[in-house]
Amino acid sequence: MKRAIFFLLLLCFGVSAKSQDFAHGLKLLEKAENLNQEKVWDSAYTSAKESLAIFENLKNDSLVAQAAMELLYTTSHIHYTEQAQYFDLAKQAALKAQNPKLLAEVYYMKGRTLYENKEMGQAQPYFFKVDSLANKHGFLNETIVKALMARSEISRITFTHEGVEQGHDLQMQALELAKKLNSEELINDLYLRLADMNGLIENYPKAKEYADLAFNYYKKEDNVERMARVYLVYMNYYYAVDDYTSAGKKLEEGIEYLSRKDNPEQLASMLTAYGTYFRKRRNDCANALVQFEKAKTIYDSIHLKLSDRYMYLMEGMALCYAETKNFEKAYVFYQKAYETKRDLVKKANNEFTRDLEAKYQSEKKERQIALLASQKQLAEQQKKNERLLFLGGLFLLLITSAFFFFQFRNRQKTNGKLKEIDKAKSTFFANISHEFRTPLTLINGPIEDQLASTKLSKNDRKNLNMALRSVQRLKDLIDQLLALSKLESKNLKLQVQQANLPQFLLAQAEAFGFSCSEKNITYTLQIEKDEIVDWFDRDVIEKIVYDLISNAIKYTPDQESITVKGLRKDGIYEIRVQNSGNYIKPEEREKIFERFYKSNIVSPGAGIGLALTKELTELHHGSISMTSEEDGLTEFTVKIPIDKDAFESSEIFCAAISKTGDAAPIQEQFGLEKTIVAPEDAPILLVVDDNQDIRAYVSSIFENTYHVLCAKDGKEGFEMALEYVPDIVISDVMMPEEDGFGLTRHLKEHQLTSHIPVILLTAKNQVTAKLEAMGIGADAYVTKPFNPQLLRANVDNLIENRRKLQQRFAQEVILTPKDIAVSSEDEKFLEKLQKVLDDHLTNADFSADAFSAAMGVSRMQLYRKLKALTGQSSTEFLRSQRLKLAATLLKTNKISISEIGYTVGFNDPSYFTKCFKQEFGCSPSEYLSK
Repeated sequence: MKRAIFFLLLLCFGVSAKSQDFAHGLKLLEKAENLNQEKVWDSAYTSAKESLAIFENLKNDSLVAQAAMELLYTTSHIHYTEQAQYFDLAKQAALKAQNPKLLAEVYYMKGRTLYENKEMGQAQPYFFKVDSLANKHGFLNETIVKALMARSEISRITFTHEGVEQGHDLQMQALELAKKLNSEELINDLYLRLADMNGLIENYPKAKEYADLAFNYYKKEDNVERMARVYLVYMNYYYAVDDYTSAGKKLEEGIEYLSRKDNPEQLASMLTAYGTYFRKRRNDCANALVQFEKAKTIYDSIHLKLSDRYMYLMEGMALCYAETKNFEKAYVFYQKAYETKRDLVKKANNEFTRDLEAKYQSEKKERQIALLASQKQLAEQQKKNERLLFLGGLFLLLITSAFFFFQFRNRQKTNGKLKEIDKAKSTFFANISHEFRTPLTLINGPIEDQLASTKLSKNDRKNLNMALRSVQRLKDLIDQLLALSKLESKNLKLQVQQANLPQFLLAQAEAFGFSCSEKNITYTLQIEKDEIVDWFDRDVIEKIVYDLISNAIKYTPDQESITVKGLRKDGIYEIRVQNSGNYIKPEEREKIFERFYKSNIVSPGAGIGLALTKELTELHHGSISMTSEEDGLTEFTVKIPIDKDAFESSEIFCAAISKTGDAAPIQEQFGLEKTIVAPEDAPILLVVDDNQDIRAYVSSIFENTYHVLCAKDGKEGFEMALEYVPDIVISDVMMPEEDGFGLTRHLKEHQLTSHIPVILLTAKNQVTAKLEAMGIGADAYVTKPFNPQLLRANVDNLIENRRKLQQRFAQEVILTPKDIAVSSEDEKFLEKLQKVLDDHLTNADFSADAFSAAMGVSRMQLYRKLKALTGQSSTEFLRSQRLKLAATLLKTNKISISEIGYTVGFNDPSYFTKCFKQEFGCSPSEYLSK
């Protein structure tokens, strides 16, 4: 704005340089701008109003527009009702002056006032008008760049993927224009914004690059406010890349810098951030409190206690004192944090009320003007009594409007309170479940320890098993209570996606075979397989099937039968669970799905399971019913829609938005032809199970991110493991030919496969079975029926651990297996590998084929084994080992670089130099100089 005034002064100097009024008006206008920047609104308003009167008298449209813009900005903070008239005045003056650049500045100022009042949707069109004027008239100035920057901020604060990406694109456009203007101030403002923006889109190298550029500029300019912001950007960057040491150093550097400057507010903010760093990143409350106390002293001295930063400081101190068991002080600071938050809310409410009042007064003034005009007309045409009648009607209308307004506001408050109560109830259920789980775990552990003892009597073992089953029952009840709470609070939403429902049901129901065999129950599955695509929520259907079959097993006597049926009928799928030996009276059937209803025959428990099943079925837009015959045959029937049209668009789950890949893509279908192809470098997963449906189901969970191989038993699985050397194995325990325990034992005892993580899937949930699995080297033990997200998390964690081990191996110049936690077979393999390298590494003719021959395995087997251990192919591994040996030889400084290249097996010195630079980031000569 100052540069614009200076430009206008030069423009008009020749015309009215001697005019004292003109000079006085310019001085007042500049004063108003400075006072606005200092937020001294009343004085700014007075100065701008005086300058406007002078320029209107001089009939200088350009300066009238400038003065009106200053008043537009001032009246967005005081005298709110005057905003519209000053905007109209500034716009008309710019149009009259036929100055598109000035008109663009007027639109920018209007957008800026709306933006600062958080009316983003109304501000956006004015920034677009600035861009439109620039394109139409072909000009470029700082206003154009600032409008782009404001648009980018509006997009960024949506915190959606598209919004952040759009904000980034707008900032890049603004940077390009700022560089054309050669404005260092704008360029570095954008560097700082881009550093923050690239952190949001997780492009951390770019975020660091822009932060460095901004840091260098603001350090040179000694801009304290911006330097403080850059240090916090650095802190966030190092947090994002998990480099907490560097984050701490940057905060220390920022504190040292601000300590030398006269800006206590920024110093207090930086000390608060440093205290939070010690508390959250270092778990060091002692050091955190030292920094918090320094910050508090500063805030107290400058009397700045009504701010978000001060509230966060109080919360941080409260948490630290709580963690150090000083609950008295913790309570004091929690109270201060609460009071600060309350005062901030009150302030915000006052500001909101003030804005509403301003808008109301503006509208009221407009209505009064219209009313006066109408009254003047009525005075000529109607009598006094008609005019009074009109005013009475208007008054009645205002009273009625006020009544409805206050009624609406009270209803909103009531709804808000109800929402708070619902939230509190949900929080209570979550908290109480955790409180229950802790003592249950403490009960469960000692019971399992006692059951592991061989000295127990038969009666003691029986009693302990009964107690263990009761503990598990309590855990199930807690899970059911939480599910009911989510349903009641509307927090449980459908996520319907494509799959083949019969295949899914077979995979879920098969897992109960072992439980039935323990009670000698005849278990029959009558589910016809097909290749039709269905739409359903996997998690909801899994819970329904689990509850129905578990309930049937629980209440079916020994030697009886259970049958699970699946039937497709005109867009509806029926799931029927029959069990014999149980009769439910007609008067009890109507109440069986009520919460907490207890039937002495059917439901000796708490009466939650069937109520939960009913509500989950209704959530899925389905229905549930039951029949019971006197011969003891009881059947529960669930009918659910499976057509896409049966669901709302908000209930359709699109896996493409799942960043972590926890859910399978929409195209995924059990038993159907797949269109998804895993990436070329995807890990290899071997699934071993004698049940084809289970193999298909497990494969479907991973096929979009893994290359999946399948085997029908342990023998075939081991043969495939030797041939393909997979990255991970998922195996059932109970199989013909060779079971999962035998497969695990063979895998861990063979040098080619000893490194492969193994996950065992089984219906056996006894502690002894788990201990046996862990004893033979299994890496995880998952019981059926299993949750697909839990299985995926196990697989991803094991693969990630392997990657970390690869990085550890890859850093070694000479492999030292005994220093790394690997199996004995891995150790033997690495010892053999080391011997082969010692004998042949410096031989230039020693190729990947010769390497595999020396190791006594096929080239593919060696490739897979090395890839698993080091993350490198055979050729890459040989080259890397040669280059690391070369680096070691360079440190001795006894022979030339070319001789070292020949020594480690490179025939071409230039190729050696190229490879060395790729590996270490510098040439051999540069490495030697270091």
